[in-house]
Formats: sequence, C-alpha cells, structure tokens
Amino acid sequence: MQPITVPILVEQCLERREFFLDLSREHGSPLYIIEQKSLLSRIEEFRNSFLPIFPDFSLYYPVKANSHPDVVKTMITAGVGIEVSSGQELAGAVAAGANELLFNGPGKSDAELELALAHSGQVTVIMDSFGELERLSAKATATDRHIRAGVRLAVAGEGEGWRKFGIPPERLPEFAEQASACCHISLQGVQFHSSWNMEPTAQVAMLERIGATLPKLRPDILANLKFIDIGGGFWPEWGEWLPSQGGEHPPFHTTEPAAPLQDFAEAIAEACNRHIFPHLKCSIFAEPGRWLCSGAASILLTVQDIKEDGMAITDGGTNMVGWEQFEHEYFPVINLTRPDIMERPYKLLGSLCTPRDLWGRSFFGSELRTGDLLLIPYQGAYTYSIRQQFIKPLPITVFVPAARSEERRVGKECRSRW
Repeated sequence: MQPITVPILVEQCLERREFFLDLSREHGSPLYIIEQKSLLSRIEEFRNSFLPIFPDFSLYYPVKANSHPDVVKTMITAGVGIEVSSGQELAGAVAAGANELLFNGPGKSDAELELALAHSGQVTVIMDSFGELERLSAKATATDRHIRAGVRLAVAGEGEGWRKFGIPPERLPEFAEQASACCHISLQGVQFHSSWNMEPTAQVAMLERIGATLPKLRPDILANLKFIDIGGGFWPEWGEWLPSQGGEHPPFHTTEPAAPLQDFAEAIAEACNRHIFPHLKCSIFAEPGRWLCSGAASILLTVQDIKEDGMAITDGGTNMVGWEQFEHEYFPVINLTRPDIMERPYKLLGSLCTPRDLWGRSFFGSELRTGDLLLIPYQGAYTYSIRQQFIKPLPITVFVPAARSEERRVGKECRSRW
C-alpha cells in the first residue's frame, strides 16, 4: 500500500471536491463531516492485520476518541467492543446497544462504580488502583452483584502525568491476591496503554514486563486470567505531521514516520509468543481510537474576511476542535473553490475573539478570496469529543452513511445536531 503523504491526501480530497461542495451547498458552513465508510474500512483493516496472527483477538473502540453517537453505533453494529472512561460514556454506550464494554479510567466515582455494577452482565471494570478494588468490592458485596474485572498496569517512561494511571506491574501478584479475596469480583485480565506509538517498541517492552510477572501469580489466579489488553496508541501509518521551523514558509510541515500496522501486529505477536503465551493462554484485546477514526472526519470552513494580504478569517473557530491544536500540529488546508496542488503561505485564522484561533499557516489552492470554501481533512480523532461551546455556537455535524459516501448529494436525514 502506498504511504499517504500530504500531496497524496490533497489529490485524494480534490478528486472528491464535488462531494464536499455539495455538502456545503446543502448544509452550509462551518460544518463537521463524519464518513461511515472510512470507519468500516479501518475496522476491517485492523482486524485483517491482527486476526490471522491472533485468532483469539477482540477489538474495542475508545469512545473518547470520537463520541458522536453514530460513530459509536457504527462500531457496535460492526461487532467492535466499546471502551469507556466515564459513567456518561458508559450510559451512552449501553443506550446505543453495546454488549461488550470495558470501563477504564482513574478516579471512578461511587456513582460510576454503581452504574457498572448495574450493568454487570455487559461490563468489565478495569480497576485502576488498590483503593478502587476496595471500593468496588464493598459496593459489589452490598448489592450482591458479581462483576468481571481487570487491572490497569502502569507503563514506565510515559512522563509524569501518566503516573496517574494504574499500578506498577511488579505489584500485580499483590493486587491479584487481594482481588481473589473479594468473592464478588472475578479478576480476568490485565490492561495497559502506551500513547503516540510510532512503532511497537513500548508495547513489546510492556509485554516483556508482564511476562516476567505472570509466573509469580498463584496458579489458580493465573488460570482465571482470560485476556491481556494492549490498549491503543497505534499511530496511523501516515505518521505525525508537525509545523516546520518558521512555519510560514515552505516546507510547511515535517513528518514523523509511523510503522505500518502489520509491523505492530507481527512485533506484538512475537512478544506474546515469547513472554506471555508460555505462561498464559489468553485473548488479546486492543483499543485503537485515533487509528480507527482520525481519517473519518473533515471540517469545512468558508473564508469570511481578508484582513490584509496574507491573512484570512474563516467563519468557524477552533472551538470546533477544542484546543489550539494547529499551533502544534499540521494538517493541510485545501481551497475547494480555487483548487491547486501548490501550497502557498497564508495565515488562516478563525472567527473567535482570541488571537490563538489558528487553523494554519498555508493553504493548497491557486489563491484565496472571501467566500472560498476550505477543507481540513483527518479531523476525526480527539476533535469532536473535546470541542467546546466557546464564544460561538458549535456547527452541525453531518454523518454520511457508507452507502451514500460517494454520492454527490446527501439527504437531509443524514443531518445531525449533537
């Protein structure tokens, strides 16, 4: 498969120019577009990479990556499990019909643990600490409910902020002993998560640490473990695009490469065969969020005003993505009205009353005028979920069903307000 570079992505988007123009004519702008076809394609690709190597493999989708209800429903319909990290996400996933749920995250409240117990037939609680084990056990005993559980293991070297997650792997035997004394809790697995994985090094290292700990577990505890969840953090194969030094002159971005997904699958399989499976025959779970949904959404904007030569104001602000993402990350901005494969310097700003409302420092097109329609692709991950009601209202989202993603017109029934 040919790696996706920025020029290739721009060409792909321009090939679908009429599709986006039609959406804008029907729904206006600013606009958030989510395409189901991309989600289904990524699910299939991930499974095709891992299932031949891990016949006992389960895929879970972390809702925090993109919480749009139709994204969650797409995952459920495709047989993907759901990973949640709050009671709000849990309630929404249950309402959407999820039957296989992992409830992760630190500092779960008493109300959230009670909600998990109320849906104990569907939920596996990934316990985050010894204290959470005690609280979950007390509530399970009080309500006489039995629940499946796992425990999150902390990953070394992720930085100070990551210490909030999980317990040290070396304390797993101690944790398991305590859990075995809780008759309402069945400890069935372990979970870990490493982020921004451009290659599988961190995941392989963590599997080795777990493998060194497994022989220290009591045989009956070990026999009850049914899964190891390797989390997410798989970076999409196009890598991470970052603003270049200077930022306002070509080249406008640099690329930090990412390994192909097949490399992840093979390296993780080798690590499991070497460190895990000699001690434990179990299922392997994975929770790719960004990898599944980042390419499924795009943002459409209209140039509202040209302040001066080289500076434009758009009708949508970066509250659509929740934070000043484009100060630190790069995505191509494509002028659909005046298309060209040439990238030109231009300061592109949103309409919020803050100077940090930046979309980019360049655009692909022949020129830029008031009224031009701009496309920013690959906005499906960690944008919709963290966008914020700041100064201006959020635009509508159009969810495009797979069967209609290549049509030029999208019916009004696809229009969603969330």
